[in-house]
Amino acid sequence: GARVLYERFAPFANRSVVIGFGVGCWGSVERYLGLLCVTLGQHAAAAEHFERAITANRRIGGALPLAYTMFDYALLLQSSGGAERAVCLLHEARAIAEERDLVALLARLSALGA
Repeated sequence: GARVLYERFAPFANRSVVIGFGVGCWGSVERYLGLLCVTLGQHAAAAEHFERAITANRRIGGALPLAYTMFDYALLLQSSGGAERAVCLLHEARAIAEERDLVALLARLSALGA
């Protein structure tokens, strides 16, 4: 299923997921493509998607999707030898989560020991 979803969403990589008529934004489609790549075991492609998602989410000022993208990317990096970058991403994700009171993300960070 992940491969089918990836193929369907790939043409929209440069867009953001918006709810309703701008009621909310879940951030860059690149994050979701990255998650699908992780599921498919394509870690190099996932990293590229996460990097682009971080850039896009910063550009649009999407703090919540930015923090979650950093968390997802850090998990990938921890499992593939990028511990130093992962620590930086987790630190910034925590700062955003604390500033915005993102309770669910703070719980995930705490569970991870970050």
